[in-house]
Amino acid sequence: MARQANITLVQAPLVSRLAPCNGLALIKAHLQAAGISARIHDASLNLRRGIKAAGLRWHEYQLTDADHLFDALAASLPEFLPAFIDKEAQSVLSGAPDVVGFTVQYATEACSLALARRIKELSPGTAVVFGGPQCIRETKAFELAESPWVDAVALGEADLSFVEFARVFNPESRVIPHIPGFLVKEKGRVLDFGDPPEFKNLDELPFMDFSGFEMDAYRADSLFMVASRGCVRKCSFCTEIVQRKTYRRMSAERILAEIRHQLRRYPDRCFVRFDDSLINGDVRLVARLSELLAPFRLEMAVRRASRDFGWGGMAILHPTMTASLLKKMRQGGCQTLAYGFESGSQKVVDLMRKGFKVEEAQRIIRDTHAAGIRVQLFVMVGYPGETDRDFRQTLDFLERNEEAIDIVSVSMCGLLKGSHIAVNHAQYGAVPHPTDARLWSSADGTNTPAVRQARHQAVFDAIRRLGFQASEDSPIIMEKNPESALCVG
Repeated sequence: MARQANITLVQAPLVSRLAPCNGLALIKAHLQAAGISARIHDASLNLRRGIKAAGLRWHEYQLTDADHLFDALAASLPEFLPAFIDKEAQSVLSGAPDVVGFTVQYATEACSLALARRIKELSPGTAVVFGGPQCIRETKAFELAESPWVDAVALGEADLSFVEFARVFNPESRVIPHIPGFLVKEKGRVLDFGDPPEFKNLDELPFMDFSGFEMDAYRADSLFMVASRGCVRKCSFCTEIVQRKTYRRMSAERILAEIRHQLRRYPDRCFVRFDDSLINGDVRLVARLSELLAPFRLEMAVRRASRDFGWGGMAILHPTMTASLLKKMRQGGCQTLAYGFESGSQKVVDLMRKGFKVEEAQRIIRDTHAAGIRVQLFVMVGYPGETDRDFRQTLDFLERNEEAIDIVSVSMCGLLKGSHIAVNHAQYGAVPHPTDARLWSSADGTNTPAVRQARHQAVFDAIRRLGFQASEDSPIIMEKNPESALCVG
């Protein structure tokens, strides 16, 4: 009888210093439930330590664009990156894994490929499997599967398919299994074995297993959790709709059960960061969860008198976010809400298919602030069709509502592969760059990378004048009154 395959799960850089990747923690829990052990290798943490040891600051690289990470490191430390990749590959292989699985996000893709390459150079027989947000048919799945350093790609939600892969993989023959949910490279061809099975009821998911991560090396107060999949919106610049075509969510009771479980295991944590695309896709769930968390918050206050329990996450601007609901959420411990605002121009909001009215957004933002919840706004500049007048309306909105805003995160519009604006770029008057999603231009020449860069800087300049400053966590996040945060600082 063949022995069970040894599995190593790798977190490649760059990942937030706040908390470990919840995706790997969930896959590890699935494997554990199936009786399959897995080792965690946190290369992201190791890079952060390496940069610090070299006399630089992780802050400078944490949210560096993935395409420029290697260039940035090579310019500062020309001998650092190759040595780091080699050391990490050897460390991964020290556990003699039969299968090495990567969770691949946009910001980790370049590092994952570099590390996969070195692993295959050192140990050609080790199976390298990519999965995660980049591994969607409409985005990068086939491109990644064609890499000579990748043996298989787990499509979409790999909760069930990766466990099956690990269960049937024969470490003696090392033949890549042909099972649903995978792209497999065979004799130079990529074979598609169909969609993966998915959990319909998210309450059936196991609690995430963070064992194997060095939790003390991350921010001491936070845990990441996910309580839903998909999104109720279809924003034209986003790929979430192609990643998860249906919106599903856990029950409030199941969410509370996992919070209790994780805080028992990690009693120093006091803040849950929901990493969902949105936490208010079902406001009835938010209301029920807030009702359940209010007595839990009191319970935690009695147990740990010096620290308030809190939570937060991303949210959509929708009329159902009423003042009364926001007050209930605050009573249940909600401390921060990050709204996908993007633009103060109604024309641009409609082009983005955001589905809200700017006047209603102003009311929600002010009501959120009045409820005692910190407000974060995501702002995107340079969307196809945005004029100088539209951009000015965004600046005016920020200035008009600055007393109700605590954090602003600024980005420049890119044509992400698989998004509606990338697929239908001609409809938006956009001309893609052949190799770089960020370097597109408008057909009429009014929206160029230089124009977007200038607007990006103009937002920073404007909000800096309003008293915002770069946060400790990221140079592209501007924060006001950080001392007002209750638990998260």
